[in-house]
Amino acid sequence: LAESVQPTCLEYRLKEKRVFGSQAFLADFSAGFIAETVSCILFVPIDVIKERLQVQSTLRSAVPYKDSIDAFRVIMRTEGLRGIYKGYAATLASFGPNTALYFLFYEQLKARSLQYNGLDSDSDLPTIWNFISGAGAGAGAALLTNGLDMAKLRLQVQRQAAAHGATSQVPFHYSGFLPALKSIVQNEGFTALFRGAGARIAFFIPTQAVSITLFEHFKKIYEKIL
Repeated sequence: LAESVQPTCLEYRLKEKRVFGSQAFLADFSAGFIAETVSCILFVPIDVIKERLQVQSTLRSAVPYKDSIDAFRVIMRTEGLRGIYKGYAATLASFGPNTALYFLFYEQLKARSLQYNGLDSDSDLPTIWNFISGAGAGAGAALLTNGLDMAKLRLQVQRQAAAHGATSQVPFHYSGFLPALKSIVQNEGFTALFRGAGARIAFFIPTQAVSITLFEHFKKIYEKIL
C-alpha cells in the first residue's frame, strides 16, 4: 500500500501543476520513477541483506550471516555505507522503470475502465475495476522489466562472490548494468531476458492489484469524510 501512496500523490501534484502540459501519461511515468528513486534509499539496504542471505547458501566461502540483523551489522562494520548501498544504481535501473511503467499502465487501464462503464469520476468506479487495472498494470510492467531485474540480481550475486573470493563459482562476469544486459542478449539470446517472467508476473499481479485496490478504496472513504 505504501508503494501506491507516494507515486499517486506525486502524480496528482504533477498533473495539478501541469508540469507536462497536456501529456498526462508523462506525469504518471515520472511520478512512479521519482518515487522509486526516493524509496530505494530505504529499500536497497533491505534488498542487499536479502540477496546476501539468499546467495550465501550457494557460496561456500561466503560469510555465514546468522540473520538479517547480523548481516546488517557485519556489512556496516566491514564495508560501511558503500557496502549497504552497493548496487543502488542497478536497483534503481531495475525498479525505477518497473514502478514508472506500472503507474503509466494503471492510469491508462483505469481510464479505459471508466469509459467502459460510462463513468466520469474515479470515485464512481467499482472496486473490482481497480483490482483488474492493477493486475493488468502489474503484469505488463513485470514482463517488460524482467530482463532489468535479471541483470540486477546477477550483479548482486557477482559482487557477493567477489567480496568473498568465490568468483570461480559464478558463471558470469559483468562490468556493469548495461554490459550485463548486452552480455545476456549476446550469449543467451533475447528471449533469455524473459526467463522466469512467469513467476515474476505471478508475484506482481496479486501484490500490485491488492495494494492499489486498497489505496483506491481508502481514498474513496477519505473523500466521503471530507
